[in-house]
Amino acid sequence: KILSRNTLRPHSFLQEAGGRPLLDDHGEILPEVPDPKLRLDLSGPDWKFKYFNGKSPQDEKEESYAGREVQDSSWSTAPVPSNWQTQGVETPVYTNMAFPWTSIPIIKPSFKRNPFAVYRRHFKLPGTFLLENRQVRVVLHGVSAACYVWLDGQLLGYHQDSGQPAEFDVTSIIASDSVTAEHVLAVQVLKYSDGLYIEDQDTWWLNGIYRDVTLYSVPAANVIQDYRLYTKVDAPYDEGADAEVHLDVAVSC
Repeated sequence: KILSRNTLRPHSFLQEAGGRPLLDDHGEILPEVPDPKLRLDLSGPDWKFKYFNGKSPQDEKEESYAGREVQDSSWSTAPVPSNWQTQGVETPVYTNMAFPWTSIPIIKPSFKRNPFAVYRRHFKLPGTFLLENRQVRVVLHGVSAACYVWLDGQLLGYHQDSGQPAEFDVTSIIASDSVTAEHVLAVQVLKYSDGLYIEDQDTWWLNGIYRDVTLYSVPAANVIQDYRLYTKVDAPYDEGADAEVHLDVAVSC
């Protein structure tokens, strides 16, 4: 089974401080303030949006919606994050146990008709955005039910675990252009995938980019990629028990 193609390995949430203080004078955690040199929020109300009803992805050529030069000025707009059922496209459906399609149990849904939508976001990097000796990533924090992602017409990959982020390395694409170039992020969102068999219990069937989308950079080397914090407690588990705290850290070279 394929859950993703070309996505970065899942990791703990990490964000570079960018030199700003993390605590105030009383030791309290300060509110997060995104550093424009390190992070660009791509969420917002002005994503271009086109819904393909009664069609499956194979019915449309990707050049008509994923390419950098696609004329999308006549498309409607949709906010991100949101679900297209809450924007007047289709009707929200709730099911308890049954699937909202007719199919052979456990095998796969019928994909003869798999409605989909395409979201497009035009953006430019701030002039202060740090690129030298950096890795640039784009992360879609939640897309349902599955998605293909392109940047400037180049396919980044595929992802269908709708509850987990889809993160891609876009360093080579960003670096190949001028600093002032306009970029286009295109996301094809599929309504159905075979992953829905483990995601459908007592739920609303809603689709779209339903969490934020972020572009950010990290040092290309010598940076923490992931960590795991866990404890070991000696039995008996009472007030006098000894505990060990372990920290595993993965660092890029």
